[in-house]
Amino acid sequence: MTSPDRLEVRKEWSNSSQRYVNIDSIKNDGSGGGGADMEPRIAVLEYRAESADQRMARMEDKLDRLIEATSKLPSTNAMWTMVASVIGICAASVGVIVAVLTWLQGFHH
Repeated sequence: MTSPDRLEVRKEWSNSSQRYVNIDSIKNDGSGGGGADMEPRIAVLEYRAESADQRMARMEDKLDRLIEATSKLPSTNAMWTMVASVIGICAASVGVIVAVLTWLQGFHH
């Protein structure tokens, strides 16, 4: 986007192509309706819209990567299945140990 000469455009982040417009450099005569100040104000709004679009695109990209990463994680049902399986294996192990100890106790009497 080309900006009017009246606007001071500076680099905001050194590792990004984003820029911002110094709004203090725009004089507002308070008329509220157009006139000579209308073009710089429109330029600021156009820049802000472009900047918002760029930020939104980056957020969408990050959200897509987050969704992709979390889709590989187990679901809640899978987690409960794993927990129930571990509890079942533990209970079966305790049962086997008790049975063996009871059987071995029978040899002493």
